Amino acid sequence: MSLRSHDGVIVIQPGRNLHKKYEAELISPAEAAKWKRGASNAGYHYLGCAKTFALMGKAFADANLAMF
Repeated sequence: MSLRSHDGVIVIQPGRNLHKKYEAELISPAEAAKWKRGASNAGYHYLGCAKTFALMGKAFADANLAMF
């Protein structure tokens, strides 16, 4: 579904799936597969993404090492 404005009127055009085309231009198939493996639909700000946990863990470890 897409929306377009003509003279202030929003017209809904179903079936065009423009968001999928836009996503395909930004995200490689490998990245999309990685997202499907490592993400969940849990309602957290990080959405269960393993990359987020890895980055947080590394930052925490680096901060701890800097204290010594």
